[in-house]
Amino acid sequence: MITESSRPFEEQQFLERNKKELRRKTGCHEEIMSEWFRQKRMTVQRLFFNIEVPALPEELANLERISNSYEFENAILAYVIFQIETTENVYGDDVASYLCEREMITEELQQRVGDQFEKNEERVEEGSEDQRTGKDHSIVPEDEMGEQEDVQPVVNQEASKYGERLACPNSMALVVKRRNGSRVNIPAEFLDVCPNLKVTNERMSVKNQQAELIEDAAAVPEKRMQFTQSAAHAVGINSKNVMNFIKMEEPTTLKGIVLNKPSIKFSAEMKGWPSSEDG
Repeated sequence: MITESSRPFEEQQFLERNKKELRRKTGCHEEIMSEWFRQKRMTVQRLFFNIEVPALPEELANLERISNSYEFENAILAYVIFQIETTENVYGDDVASYLCEREMITEELQQRVGDQFEKNEERVEEGSEDQRTGKDHSIVPEDEMGEQEDVQPVVNQEASKYGERLACPNSMALVVKRRNGSRVNIPAEFLDVCPNLKVTNERMSVKNQQAELIEDAAAVPEKRMQFTQSAAHAVGINSKNVMNFIKMEEPTTLKGIVLNKPSIKFSAEMKGWPSSEDG
């Protein structure tokens, strides 16, 4: 008589979850049952290799890190498989199925690590060969130097591309992010040519930087001027005239008068608010 404890662990798992299916497919014959278990394990293997292995976390997909973190000969990668199963079990496969096939999975990963190491060694050997022959990749061949000499300076590029001549060719450039994610440097004075150009900056953190900004804005005028000058000095525009492009004019002073205190009259020629006794 086969008791529950004497059955293989994977048989207990499949028997518990698919008892009706198992009886229908095998007729409770031991040989057919064993063949059915083997087919189930192969199905799980294919699922693991074809679907879950490419979706491993980044640190596990890095084969070099895997080789440094786990001892393949001891087959302790089953712990990694267990972690994947418990946290990212999308297909509902049994942990026992993974653990039963840990040796095959380990060999597969070990083979992949070996292939990666061979590629790395080939790269190292190629680098050593270049060092022995004295080949310097930073030296541009003469036939390619002519192409680089034909590159136009920034002033000529902007003149030919936009039909504009830079008034301040030595001024700072702005980094513009295009819609496709690429970045390009353009002269700052082109903001006048393109008035609708969207200019963005890094977002400030809600807790710290926004609180500091509000505190600075609520400061007295003397301190606000000090903050402004400090910021201008930090970005390099502390001068009142930067390359004849950015100009800071003197503050405008307005002459004001002090108004007399208003006199409010109500009905019956009463001034101010009537008292509660009059009401």
